[in-house]
Amino acid sequence: MTATKEALDGARRDLVAAVTNADGERVAELTERVGALASHQAMLEQTRIGAAQREAQAKHVYEETEQYFADAREVKKPAPPAPQQLTPEQWVAQFPRKTQAWLKAHPDYQIGGAKYDDLNSFATDWVGDYGQTTLHTPAFIEALDAQFDSDGSESEMTESEEEEKPQPQAKTAKAAKRATPAAPVSRGSGYFNSANLDAKKMRLPADVAEFVKSSGLNPESYAEGIRQDIIAGRKPKEWLDQGFDRQLG
Repeated sequence: MTATKEALDGARRDLVAAVTNADGERVAELTERVGALASHQAMLEQTRIGAAQREAQAKHVYEETEQYFADAREVKKPAPPAPQQLTPEQWVAQFPRKTQAWLKAHPDYQIGGAKYDDLNSFATDWVGDYGQTTLHTPAFIEALDAQFDSDGSESEMTESEEEEKPQPQAKTAKAAKRATPAAPVSRGSGYFNSANLDAKKMRLPADVAEFVKSSGLNPESYAEGIRQDIIAGRKPKEWLDQGFDRQLG
């Protein structure tokens, strides 16, 4: 098409020159040539348009064919079966022996139990604080006891302290009203308090246990530090007693 256009433009210039020079024979020759070139140019343009249309149609057919074979090659994978729900017994059996013993003694915390979400949330927080490898260790089992066995232990401790250190009735009622379940550091009787400064075992009141947990401290180390502070006189001897205003912040 480019060559034809250049030849047509040249023939037209020559025709103008021939007319100017009154060269009749040359004018007739060039007029015929210009007509032939113009016709050829029009034919080429129609061919170009037709080729473009056929190209677009071929591309459309190609894309449809590719999509057809792509759909044919695709393997329809069946949906994976829903995971089988473990029974409480199966769920407990996957853990180490000591964790199994704790869960068997606390069936409400097993999977499907009323308190399972509480246990799951506690374990998730524990892993976030201390790492996955500390799950099911003795420290973890002790923390479970401290977190979920505190209600019964607290009532026992409160009765023991009230027997060891009588208080005025009005003050006792106020302290009992403020008292909340404590998290034990260790189990047994004869716990360290203002009336029993020689005791080796210790139990943290609930507000202290909550402070230790939220601060990420070690309960045993913290309790021993408090013991030393009380014995050395750096803290009041009643600091661990129920109802004492410790002003923890």
